[in-house]
Amino acid sequence: VAREGHARVPRHHVEDGKKLGIWLNSQRERFAARDMSEAERTRSPLNDEEVRRLEEVGVVWGVAAARWQQMYELLGAFVAREGHADVPQGHEEDGKKL
Repeated sequence: VAREGHARVPRHHVEDGKKLGIWLNSQRERFAARDMSEAERTRSPLNDEEVRRLEEVGVVWGVAAARWQQMYELLGAFVAREGHADVPQGHEEDGKKL
């Protein structure tokens, strides 16, 4: 987080020889297990302390929702500047392809 400025770790990212992206994905699955019945669970759920610690370093549980919000905000910036939402194919806003 200190180096990258966020905790959005790509799924296949390796850090110091450790599969950090796979581990984080596993933690997200364990977070989701908190809302499942015993019969539905395939993993043990995270406890409150684990959730607190991961959130403290900026882990986002709903990756798709966070990505959607980020792209929506970039589209809003484009519309505010250009006055329309007719984004040209291949256009990038803040380094992201709209």
